[in-house]
Amino acid sequence: MRFKPIVFALALFASACPSRTDWDRKDAFRHCKFAIDAFPSSPAPPCSAMHMCANEAVLSPAEHQKLFAMALDAGCAPF
Repeated sequence: MRFKPIVFALALFASACPSRTDWDRKDAFRHCKFAIDAFPSSPAPPCSAMHMCANEAVLSPAEHQKLFAMALDAGCAPF
């Protein structure tokens, strides 16, 4: 029965960690800057999310340029 506290602690830690971004949410554009900053150490979001970021997020010219490069790298249709 020693493992119950460990399992509980792991479950608590896992619930506190941020989960993957749900790009289908209406407010997903709020995650665009993080996704752009995290690339290339983190994978690019899906093409539909990058198109949404280009159209809905307020991005600096540098962020928009990096997003465009991410989309080209991922094989997405140009926006």
